[in-house]
Parts: sequence; structure tokens; C-alpha cells
Amino acid sequence: MTATHSNADAPHWRFVFLKALRNTGNVSAAARTAGKSRALVYRMRKQEQDFADSWDDAIEEAADWMELEALRRSVAGHCLDLA
Repeated sequence: MTATHSNADAPHWRFVFLKALRNTGNVSAAARTAGKSRALVYRMRKQEQDFADSWDDAIEEAADWMELEALRRSVAGHCLDLA
């Protein structure tokens, strides 16, 4: 019964994990947000290609946002140096 409950819960925690990963780019923080261990999420990544693909997409999106933020800060910082 526990395995069935885990399987039924899988779509929800994966959604929560991937959303948090997209927002933070941090596996540990995303796993905590989803209520799962880092070890479990990495194990699921190895076992399920669809999850691994979604994980990769989430990391790429997080990196894109981080690049934009770094650019914004560098431009804002540069403008402040000129003022």
C-alpha cells in the first residue's frame, strides 16, 4: 500500500520539485520543497528518462534567469559607477 501511495503522489511531488528547481536552480532546495531527499530525486532521475529530461529543462530555464539577473545587475552596477 505504501508503494501505491508513493506512485499516486509521484506526479505531485515531481511537479513541485521541478517548479522549485526552475525557480532556484538548486537540487537540494527543490527536493526539500517537494518533501523528498536529494538521494531519492537523483535515483528517480537515473530511473526515469522523462523526469531527467524535465529536470534538464528546469536547470536550463533557471540558468537563463540567472544570466538575465547577472546582466541586469552588471548594467545597474555600471550605471551607478557613472553617477
